Amino acid sequence: MADEGAMALYGRGAELGNLKWYADDLVGTEITDIAPARIRIHEATRRDTFFRLLREQAASFKLKQLHVYSHAIGAGLFLGYKDEELKKARGAIFSLRRGQLANYTSVLQTEQGTVFTDDLIREPYKSYRAALRKLFVADAYIKLWGCNAGVDGWVYSDESEHDPNTQVYALDAPGKYYYWRSLNERNTPKPSIAQAFADYFGVKVFAATSGSHGQARLGGKWVNPTPEGKITVKGRLRYIQEHDTIRLEPDKGKYREYLPR
Repeated sequence: MADEGAMALYGRGAELGNLKWYADDLVGTEITDIAPARIRIHEATRRDTFFRLLREQAASFKLKQLHVYSHAIGAGLFLGYKDEELKKARGAIFSLRRGQLANYTSVLQTEQGTVFTDDLIREPYKSYRAALRKLFVADAYIKLWGCNAGVDGWVYSDESEHDPNTQVYALDAPGKYYYWRSLNERNTPKPSIAQAFADYFGVKVFAATSGSHGQARLGGKWVNPTPEGKITVKGRLRYIQEHDTIRLEPDKGKYREYLPR
């Protein structure tokens, strides 16, 4: 309808590349029935920016589609993935053991580049819920493009004290440090961020239960690049470029649907 629109928000892509390229290519691929003038595309590498953009959009037209491009780790969208500023803030409260600087509250506050399932049930984000639900039309959906946003029952872990290839989950287990496990102090096991979004926004959500990779549309077909990220164009191998039509696709299966509970 003429009074409906779409929005795409994108975070840091790191090894997935520039996520803006993927967001730009929604027009004409995933979004085919909405005029380009009614599609908003914004960068959001911080949690508060993510919510601010949605709250500002609520004063404009309603959304039939919301697309979010981000790395995810089960119970969180890591919009600021591998951001050096965030990494520095994280290192400032790394603790050697439980009961020091890192705890449930301090880690949530420090990880400003992540939208956690826990954020959706704490203030101020909890109080945004009623207004943000009104942002969407009745048959709207959200699609979380990227890795692992549909993995349910998430429990956070830290590196083992003795083996860098082993993770420890128990709060009092001996680890190299105590940080991510602090999020297990409450609300565990956690739902997937996809299910939490469905419950929070009141619309269906699509997300992957595996890693994701880029695809390019060549000759009307979606083509997987080589392990090095290259595609064959006119008999020659080259990396995906901005002018290519691209999308993200789960490594296993398809994007799964999550409904509000």
